[in-house]
Amino acid sequence: MNTSIFQNAIRPIAAGTLALTLGLGLAGAAQAKDGAQDVRTVVAQGIDKTLRLPNPLDGARRGIATVAVTIDGKGEVRSADIVRSSGWHDYDREALRTTRSISYPATGKTSSIVMVLGFNKEVTTDMQQTAKQQFLAWRQEQRVRLANSNEAQQPDS
Repeated sequence: MNTSIFQNAIRPIAAGTLALTLGLGLAGAAQAKDGAQDVRTVVAQGIDKTLRLPNPLDGARRGIATVAVTIDGKGEVRSADIVRSSGWHDYDREALRTTRSISYPATGKTSSIVMVLGFNKEVTTDMQQTAKQQFLAWRQEQRVRLANSNEAQQPDS
């Protein structure tokens, strides 16, 4: 069973987080720019159609991969990164492939979505909350690395 939960962490982070549990229904609505499509519904359908076990006969291994995806205002994926590994290289690779392959509605603004993808393991609300904290820590770490990289490239005065 593949399940996923994702949260929308709009830059800057909005006061509330949007959550989805596939197979258990939707909570709230985040509308695309034209109002025609619910962002979460579109993403959930994309995940349902795309996410698969790398080896369909492998029902014994279980894993949860947390992925951060940055989408521009046109719905194009700008980056996808593993925030927390599932512990299995092929599951992580499938999580990245899935998040890069699905369609995202144009919202008119750049946003980051953190997705929790389960492989033979149900994703819980606690995992969702943990993923949010992992994403925030990961994003801060990325900012520090970028600042350090930029600082290292500055000529000495």
